[in-house]
Amino acid sequence: MIPVVLLSLLVLGAGAAAAQTSTLQVAVRTAQGQPIPGATVALVDVGRRAETDADGVARFADLPFGVYTLDVRRVGYDAARTQVVVALPEHQQAVVLRARPLRLAPLVVQGRARRGVEMLRARGFFERQRMRQGIFITREQIERLRPRLLSDLLRQMAPGVRITSTPFMESRAAMARSVGLARCPIQFFIDGVPAYAFNIDDMRPGDVEGIEIYRGASEVPAEFNRFEARCGVIVIWTRID
Repeated sequence: MIPVVLLSLLVLGAGAAAAQTSTLQVAVRTAQGQPIPGATVALVDVGRRAETDADGVARFADLPFGVYTLDVRRVGYDAARTQVVVALPEHQQAVVLRARPLRLAPLVVQGRARRGVEMLRARGFFERQRMRQGIFITREQIERLRPRLLSDLLRQMAPGVRITSTPFMESRAAMARSVGLARCPIQFFIDGVPAYAFNIDDMRPGDVEGIEIYRGASEVPAEFNRFEARCGVIVIWTRID
């Protein structure tokens, strides 16, 4: 009988020892009862940490019975610290975090203009535009209109400019008041350089950064005012980015 008694005592002792550990579940909630996922729950006394799951619950397994200090933190909430007595194989503890407005340092965003815009500014495009003489077309307008041909764009955006086609399928421009294309053609400039016998549709609209259109000698600024400019000038600036 003695061996049987000893065996029984050993079994009871083992069961009692196993019962001395617990699984602690910490449910972290808002003041309105909503779960808070991603909160950090620390057992300060033993240096263990866990993070709450999508249901706002953090779990600690194989935790010896005892008294522990819980420290719970989450960005945007006030930290909470409380004590919990673990004395059952399964223990649940609720912790409420109160929302706190997050104060961030002022964010200063410094933007930089596109290279094409910087180029137009350096070439005096916007300064001439402010003088309100002529018609100015920007890349943003071209992208919004999405013309198939550059001549289509001029027909839409440049009243007074007449576009005709030659027998060689070339597009030429003249002012509507001129008698004929040969007698009074518009002078073209490409990136500030005069372009003679220019076929408008040799250049794709997508390759253009900006266009300046001056419909007579009185509108043409000094840098483009040459003998050929008496019937008007069209200045095309090509894209660089």
